[in-house]
Amino acid sequence: MDVHMHKVFPMEALEGKDVFSIMNKTIPILEGMGINYWASAGTVLGLVREEKGYIDWDTDIDFETYATTIELNNLKALMVANGFELIRHMEEDGLYYQIAFIDKATNIIVDFYCYYKVSDTMLECKTDVGTLQLPIHFINDKKLVKGYKCPSPVEDYLVYRYGSTWKTPIKKTTGWQDTAGEALRR
Repeated sequence: MDVHMHKVFPMEALEGKDVFSIMNKTIPILEGMGINYWASAGTVLGLVREEKGYIDWDTDIDFETYATTIELNNLKALMVANGFELIRHMEEDGLYYQIAFIDKATNIIVDFYCYYKVSDTMLECKTDVGTLQLPIHFINDKKLVKGYKCPSPVEDYLVYRYGSTWKTPIKKTTGWQDTAGEALRR
């Protein structure tokens, strides 16, 4: 896995930031390109569990995609054209697995994990700590939660991603991989 850091960037908590304005700035770019996307990970957890719609101590907005390399190259260009700066990407054998941007005006990070079909029932995304797996049924009929596309059934996704204790906030972890549930294969 090749990890490319394009910029040193602040890892600031989302607390007090206008998270929804950045989601609403990002989604039209994805939809305008016809990219298959959904909110994921901590963003879904925040939309479902937290009254304000995001986790205060989280440091980014998470999206996942099922897109081609050409679409992802175009996404990079459009994000930059819309006030974002590329801060990191991971790739292997010409495939993107993560592309992260920071909004220049707010310092909010938007993180895209890029999935590829490995069977009729499973998508995979390689990371620097292992491989994330996502059963395709979670994205076949996405559900709107507070107006944002999320895997469905949402609670089943959250159990898969975070375990049966997903409703209990866990503020201190050593990294996202500690709470990845069944999704991460090391």
